[in-house]
Amino acid sequence: MTTENKRLKPNFMFSLPKLVGLARNAVMWGTRDLSELITYGIDINFINTIDDKINEVTNFSTDDELLGAEMDRSETKVAYFDDTKVGIRTMMVKVKQVFKEDSPTWIVFGTRGLNEMNELQLIKCGFRVVRRATQFLNDLQAKGITQAMIDELQATVANFDEAYDKQQDAKFERKSTTVQRLIQANELYAMVSELMASGKDFWYTRNEAKYKNYIIYNTPSMKKPRGAAKAKTKS
Repeated sequence: MTTENKRLKPNFMFSLPKLVGLARNAVMWGTRDLSELITYGIDINFINTIDDKINEVTNFSTDDELLGAEMDRSETKVAYFDDTKVGIRTMMVKVKQVFKEDSPTWIVFGTRGLNEMNELQLIKCGFRVVRRATQFLNDLQAKGITQAMIDELQATVANFDEAYDKQQDAKFERKSTTVQRLIQANELYAMVSELMASGKDFWYTRNEAKYKNYIIYNTPSMKKPRGAAKAKTKS
């Protein structure tokens, strides 16, 4: 993610489901009061755009769904990680019986520090062992290494490589969706805030009940609506 995306934060102080509920109410109140709000630039197109934004926000996969997919793929990757390491180790036990440890030929297999290798290093190591075992197959056959064994290790490493890529895809898809969802949510909140502020301004001294429809955050009001005796309003 870019530095800009890392700094991206919600412009609202409540959950996404509450924002969606607020936006749906805004559409309802705005449609009801369309003739009053038109002087603020709130027309049917504005309200329809809010409705479209609601659909965009709610059509994203939830973070729980994306996290579940990422975790499933991570479990598959870990299983192939272990299988690959076991396959390499088994192969190298036989290789060492032919080529002494630390000999030039043994070194080219590149398996020193196997237990400390990260995922990408292990994938490269696995493919390298397959290439070298194929190269020296005539020498290794005496210790029981066959082409079938090499092919099996190659398939295991290939599966690990694919599982790693899929897990990374799921990881970045989750991050990307989180950013896209937040961008759309902030845009939705901006439009809802504009509509709600317009409604509050119009009904401020005209109708207490309708004024309250347009409240987003409950904070003490500076002025009660006209004609509302002893009204305790919030803004």
